[in-house]
Amino acid sequence: MNDSPKKVKNMSTSITKAKTIGAVILFFFIIIFDQIIKHSIENPIRNTGSLFGLFQGQTHAFIYLSFIAIGLLLIFFDKINPFALSILLSGIISNLIDRLAFGYVIDYIDLRIWPAFNIADVAITIGVLMLFIQLRTPCKA
Repeated sequence: MNDSPKKVKNMSTSITKAKTIGAVILFFFIIIFDQIIKHSIENPIRNTGSLFGLFQGQTHAFIYLSFIAIGLLLIFFDKINPFALSILLSGIISNLIDRLAFGYVIDYIDLRIWPAFNIADVAITIGVLMLFIQLRTPCKA
């Protein structure tokens, strides 16, 4: 019976490690999946703007903003849900890879009723929503 607090702590540590490993796998999966799709399509949509085609022609500004966002996320990584961090960082980095390599982001999902986008844009949107929910959720005392 005296081992109970120790077992609970070990179980909690194991769960935390599993979440971290899952978040890291998700991070790499999103980047690799998005990049594979981007490089396998025949007629990519060139986006010199931001998420969903907003602010066209601002490639350099978005490169700088991407590095700033990555830096801020890494500074506060221990306060952010690991899955939100993973999803958000993977989207930012995947689009940053495009901007650095080509000077634009490759979009490939075009629903015609919405600006063209890609998996990285979806990841950024989901990551921001998860972060917003985390920030709006009261801390447990």
